[in-house]
Amino acid sequence: MFNTRFCGRQIGIAGLMFISNVANAGAEGNAVAKIVQTPFEVSYQAKLMGTKLTAVSGLQQLETGEFEYHYNTSSMLGKATEMSRFTLADAGRLMPLTYRYKLSAMGVKKRINLAFDWQAGRVSDRAAKPQWSMELPSDAFDPLSMQLQLRSDVMQGETQLTYEVVRNGRIKEYHFDVEAEEIIDTHIGPLRTLRIKRDRGDDSEKFTMIWLAVDWSYLIAKIRDGKVDGGHQEVVLAGGSIDGARITALQQ
Repeated sequence: MFNTRFCGRQIGIAGLMFISNVANAGAEGNAVAKIVQTPFEVSYQAKLMGTKLTAVSGLQQLETGEFEYHYNTSSMLGKATEMSRFTLADAGRLMPLTYRYKLSAMGVKKRINLAFDWQAGRVSDRAAKPQWSMELPSDAFDPLSMQLQLRSDVMQGETQLTYEVVRNGRIKEYHFDVEAEEIIDTHIGPLRTLRIKRDRGDDSEKFTMIWLAVDWSYLIAKIRDGKVDGGHQEVVLAGGSIDGARITALQQ
């Protein structure tokens, strides 16, 4: 997510002394494990060019021990499917294994099929024409696994975050700042959230804001993406459950 991919864009989470480093790594590991080991299935709603768009997102652990995170959107304009399969590394970090994306909307078709080979230190796109392969940084993510790392880092109390993400045959840095706690309206009702801003640089004409639901394992509750001097699109949580519990509104 950080997606309204029907627009052709993705609407878009990182030493003192040795003993201190070990303690911090353990705490971060617990936060990541808590996020990825808490399954959920949620839905979102948005409007694009006056057309209602719905999205379904979910996380589950597979029999292999790996994890799978998906985000699928659909509307009268078409549909897009997105999936990240990953595992947990030492010291509390997600390691993506594969990432797939398929778009078919308004006559536009696009496919991405990333394979992460951590042993060889390479990442490749098998669906690209021509196919490509490049060096893989030790802390790289795909667009979906970055979301989960962001949620866990925010849960851990981080306020400034940077991630390296494999995008279009290169490594792109994403910077985020946690701004403030805020109660927002969703299709479920009011939710207590942390508002996060993507730092695109002072000269950027675009902006992206993300709200994470504090009381619901920091799930994405809303995304707003647009231009500073123009309109914007919003994707808003519509319903679902996390760890078997139905998501409910904040009791004020």
